[in-house]
Amino acid sequence: MPPIGICRRPHNSNPDSSGPRAVQVDYTISDATAKNGTNYGPIAATGTLSLADFQMSADLPIIPIIDDMTNTPSRTFKIALSNARAASG
Repeated sequence: MPPIGICRRPHNSNPDSSGPRAVQVDYTISDATAKNGTNYGPIAATGTLSLADFQMSADLPIIPIIDDMTNTPSRTFKIALSNARAASG
């Protein structure tokens, strides 16, 4: 399975800009029908992705899927992105 990631959309509102600047975005992984530590993970539920100057995408951490070897319906978890901001520094 390929990694899950985010991709920055090019922004052309400032023609004098030298290009994409460093940004950060927070993520939260939460249970839906799948449970962290039982059906996936265990993995930290929150974190921050950082994109350097001119970096156009970033991968979330790998989320291991736990196969319990039983015939159960598909299960899901949620990934929310929030608080996108210019990186400090």
